[in-house]
Amino acid sequence: NTYELTKTILNTFFGKFLIISFCWTFSFHILNEIRHIAWDLGYGFDLNIAKITGILVFIGSFVLTILFYLIGKHLI
Repeated sequence: NTYELTKTILNTFFGKFLIISFCWTFSFHILNEIRHIAWDLGYGFDLNIAKITGILVFIGSFVLTILFYLIGKHLI
């Protein structure tokens, strides 16, 4: 059964690592796209602001990943 095989693989260390990695990747890209939209609108080109928003994107992606993991852990 494909469902049982998928469930078994995702419950391994590698499966959990894969899910969390994808979640972080998507969170990072979503936040970075918001940053790029701000750039397209003409905001955030100052070097200090660009560095700050870059750090916020990086930290925010980890925060979102942890939130998504916790939400998913309680929903399953």
